[in-house]
Amino acid sequence: MILDWLRKKSGSALRPAESPSRSAVRERLASGRAASLLADALERFPELEANQAQVLVRDVVEDFFYAVMDLGASESYHHASPWGLAEHSLEVTIFALRIARSRHFVGHAAPNPEEEAHRLPRLRYACFLLALYHDLGKILQADVRGPHRETHNPFVEPLGAFYDRHGREECRVKWRDGRSLEDHIRMTPYLVGHLLPRAAAIYLDPAIVTEILEEKTAGACEIREIIVEADQRSVREDRRKAEAKAASENSAHASGSFVAYLAKSFAEGQKQGRLAANIFGGDVFLGRRFAFFTYPAAVLKFVSLVKDAFGRADIAARMLGEDEGGARFFLAKLKADESLYTDPSTGLWKLKATIHQGGASDVKEGVLIPLAHLGLSAGTTETFPGTITFSRPTDGSEVVIDDFRPAPSKVEKPVPSVPPPVKPPPLPSAPDKRSPAAEAPPPTPAPSTLLPPRAVPATLGPQSGIDPEALARDLVEGILAGWIPSNVQQAQVYVSPKTTFVATPAVFLKMREHGLYPTFDPQDRRSAYLKAIARLECVRKSPANRIVYPILLGPESERALKVIKFDTLGLFKSEDLRKQVGIWKDWERLIELPQDWSPGDAVVSGESSDD
Repeated sequence: MILDWLRKKSGSALRPAESPSRSAVRERLASGRAASLLADALERFPELEANQAQVLVRDVVEDFFYAVMDLGASESYHHASPWGLAEHSLEVTIFALRIARSRHFVGHAAPNPEEEAHRLPRLRYACFLLALYHDLGKILQADVRGPHRETHNPFVEPLGAFYDRHGREECRVKWRDGRSLEDHIRMTPYLVGHLLPRAAAIYLDPAIVTEILEEKTAGACEIREIIVEADQRSVREDRRKAEAKAASENSAHASGSFVAYLAKSFAEGQKQGRLAANIFGGDVFLGRRFAFFTYPAAVLKFVSLVKDAFGRADIAARMLGEDEGGARFFLAKLKADESLYTDPSTGLWKLKATIHQGGASDVKEGVLIPLAHLGLSAGTTETFPGTITFSRPTDGSEVVIDDFRPAPSKVEKPVPSVPPPVKPPPLPSAPDKRSPAAEAPPPTPAPSTLLPPRAVPATLGPQSGIDPEALARDLVEGILAGWIPSNVQQAQVYVSPKTTFVATPAVFLKMREHGLYPTFDPQDRRSAYLKAIARLECVRKSPANRIVYPILLGPESERALKVIKFDTLGLFKSEDLRKQVGIWKDWERLIELPQDWSPGDAVVSGESSDD
């Protein structure tokens, strides 16, 4: 029945006779990395005759490329360049086929040689197809529009056909806002039925198709594990290549530093009119030592200027995302280079500013960047004519920064002809220790000096590691802000009265996506994330000091979720925080498994959550 449905859904041919998009796909597959990957894939099926290999492998890959065209696999994290999604998916198929060939699906073959000879090639071919299609749902996360705002619908036509109708140069591609890491996984099965060729459905045995789609056997689960392993390997290799390329292309900025780009980008922004400076309601306000950039609006414009000016020469600049995650990553890099003001009390870079000018006032959040990094010098730069006072966004307490208050000479100018007050001026009574005392303002009742900009180990943490308490705070903030999904189906955090289960590495990938800890790889088993978390008292550890546990979300769950267990009262330290986060409604159905548990092991009912 499932096979018949697949055949009906894939009965129409995707391949037109010839078109600009089809030609672009064939050129892509005829040279470079894509050509070598395709040749490797063809060699993985020696049991297929030449005409079968053409239909079942080469044509399938070509149709897939035609369906996704030049989309990236992500906005900025991995394979973000044009054709990144297509080539990443093809690379995952090669890695998956290598793993499958080495395993031979041991223990899942048929009982007799004849059936085994029929079954094993089809299991490997199913592994090839599912690896190729594993990220297909990302097409739905890309908003592709034509010149008259027509929107591409992947359920109606491949992206290549959409480009052919409207012209690739006339189409605009943008990643949809609000997407999550799991959305494309849920949507992928719906698109597979539209793309799977009829010949592939016929070649696969109906029983194997059913087994894999329903994931009821160990063999089907093994294919899933193979693809996950291959996907992670492809991502890691792309990240390493990107870092190596950034180092070789621009050795002066091998660390991904953007400080040297600020002056030219700021000058271009003012020249092009993209950054409105010193205007009430504008983007940037210049003080005596710092420039205040509104966040996220002005910072996003700054990121776009850096990409435009330096993206061709520096891959780190080219890969900056033009969303709030990209802005946070950009600011984290500036903070690491001590080029961003951080609050000495909290270590945070974001401030709330109350802007006053001519009787009008406005409240903005933003960041402070030293004038010197923008190519400006104190004393010669025209400053904002109004006043700006600063406070902390968290509790509203004042941060004393006098850069944006009127200079003392301007305050004292209107009163030279007024007779001096009865109270003697403060100048004669002050000790004459420094020559500029005559020009200095009277001492304020609560003097406060602004510390020089420095990197405080909070949001980014020191480069040698991650501050555990800061990591815990960022985790809580992400949960409260909603960009770390919690207490819903397909969440990354599940809260019970005693234990909070945090999925790993998914949560830390989400944090990196939002610009936190960009220099660390969450998928590395020796990750600084795990080392930092292991130092937290609120994290539950085994006698061997291991902190990652498998759990099942319910008795019917087929796959275990790897989590880190936090003490709920220790992570959410106040009653108010715990009320905001809430409790997962199905927490009583959670089943906690031993650390050495593996798929196929029995689940003992007594191992349910100790909550």
